Amino acid sequence: MDDIYIYYVKMPPGQHEWVTPCSTGYTVYLDEYCLINEDLRIKEFRHAMSHIMGRHWERFDINEIEGNAG
Repeated sequence: MDDIYIYYVKMPPGQHEWVTPCSTGYTVYLDEYCLINEDLRIKEFRHAMSHIMGRHWERFDINEIEGNAG
């Protein structure tokens, strides 16, 4: 598996994670609130990993992407 970099950043309300491919793997951004909420951190990290494992950035239909990510 490629490298996965995790950063905690302030995100807009309602958004808790974001995944982008990078030159050596993937960058996962988690909302800074995930630092104090372990259940949310685990849930959002799993969601991000489902995007990575499913190679969802290669698709174009956001409804299909989110529906498959769980």
